Amino acid sequence: MPDPTPALLPLPASLALVAALLALARAAARAALRHRVASRNAVRRGVQAAASAVALTLPWLFDGPAPVVVLSVLLTSALVLARRRQVVAVPGLDTPSTGSVAFPLSVAALYVLTADQPVLYAIPLLLVGLAGPAASFAGTRRGRTPFATVDGTKSREGSLAFAAVAFVCVHVPLLLFTPVGRGESLVIAAIVAVLATAL
Repeated sequence: MPDPTPALLPLPASLALVAALLALARAAARAALRHRVASRNAVRRGVQAAASAVALTLPWLFDGPAPVVVLSVLLTSALVLARRRQVVAVPGLDTPSTGSVAFPLSVAALYVLTADQPVLYAIPLLLVGLAGPAASFAGTRRGRTPFATVDGTKSREGSLAFAAVAFVCVHVPLLLFTPVGRGESLVIAAIVAVLATAL
């Protein structure tokens, strides 16, 4: 399967850069918790956004899926081990959740499926990295009208924030980086935003 872009760095440098970026995100989360500049929920969502941002760089760092798959398996294994031993990845946060454990494998699967279509690779990561944290922030800070779901209580404000950010995350890449027309892009973005919010 062709890759959307040639790698910008040699493989060892790309691997080192990914490791450094993840370590930097972990250090920033630890510092934020230690100095109490953000709540645990905000730090957790910040880590989610940072992980998605690192994942967005992968098509430009690697020429094929093999390094991405290997990295995802190693990271998932470390998170599973940490969860079984009740070890926290970032001191002050909870042990790795099911979502955080599944995230690296999901990125690898997404890379394999969309390696020659960077927009299709980027949009799901933007939804996870931006829409999810936006919903959490709005629901925590501005949530006034809660409702029950199978996953617990959510808020209409958080859901609206998710839908609005999801719409932008779909509309802008489609409009700027594909031949899809403005009208079609608006319709596709609206449909995806509604479906993603419902899920």
